[in-house]
Amino acid sequence: CITSLFIGKAPVETIVTHLIGYTFASSLFWFFALLTLVIYLCDRWAFPLCKDWDHLTTLVIFLVLVASFYGGSIITTLACARSIWSALAWCVCTALVAAVLILRKRLVESRRIARTLRKDADLDGPDDRCP
Repeated sequence: CITSLFIGKAPVETIVTHLIGYTFASSLFWFFALLTLVIYLCDRWAFPLCKDWDHLTTLVIFLVLVASFYGGSIITTLACARSIWSALAWCVCTALVAAVLILRKRLVESRRIARTLRKDADLDGPDDRCP
């Protein structure tokens, strides 16, 4: 789409707005946040609660994904239609959300590793070789 705008001799502001809003904010950062949300919801809720509720849980997770995707698409379209600055603000917001999710994931993983190391150290017992 960027290539089409460039070949069609669209104004530079339009090309940059499209690049910032649709390519970076929506396709990269917002989509990453949605995938992270779906993975969290599937890890947390997609297990058999009872026999008749399995399909309903899957449907709710799907509807949350679709609503979030559609909401992000609407915000991206409105931001890009308004100005380059609103597209940039949307891109910064989605980049911050993605950064927080990445940092949260790393924090959770480091806590899990530290917990495992502590358990291993407790199982080994005191070390007699250290003074």
